Amino acid sequence: MEPYAKGAAHDPGGDKPDREYHLAPGHETRLAVVLDPAGKLHWETGNLDGDHLLMVLGRSVSDAHLRELVSRGVSYLVAPDERIDPAWLLDELAGKFDASRIFVEGGGILNGGFLTAGLVDRISILLVPAIDGRSAAHNIFETGEDGLAKHMKLRLVSVEQEVHQMIHLTYDVNCDTAVR
Repeated sequence: MEPYAKGAAHDPGGDKPDREYHLAPGHETRLAVVLDPAGKLHWETGNLDGDHLLMVLGRSVSDAHLRELVSRGVSYLVAPDERIDPAWLLDELAGKFDASRIFVEGGGILNGGFLTAGLVDRISILLVPAIDGRSAAHNIFETGEDGLAKHMKLRLVSVEQEVHQMIHLTYDVNCDTAVR
């Protein structure tokens, strides 16, 4: 998300911020949830491409960073520790933001974390006709050395041809058990 975070670090000062969560005006609209455990991203406003920005931060994020987010109209949640647990996050989004449907669009580690926790019921993949070919390419789902092949089964739901020769694949996820 770094290319989108164009703000500069700035502590506006003031009172000690809430260390659990902050709901900025506009949080009632569609949310763009960004995980930033270390609090490295700085935003100009609480709007990300028309969606209300909600930062999910690790426990050690500074009060200065929280005050900065509040001053710029950004909502935030602070996790109980540095690792952001996907199940905790979904519970918080449902309870504090009335979110009932989540679209996870991340890198392999984030996607793998949600899948490993048994929190994904459908996978949507766009195949783009381009060849990268570099060594050590990342996977759509990264879950460690053991992988998920023995724990997850996919059922093809649909195949659609999109513009620019892209193919959209949709799968239902059938989990034997959540991998812990």
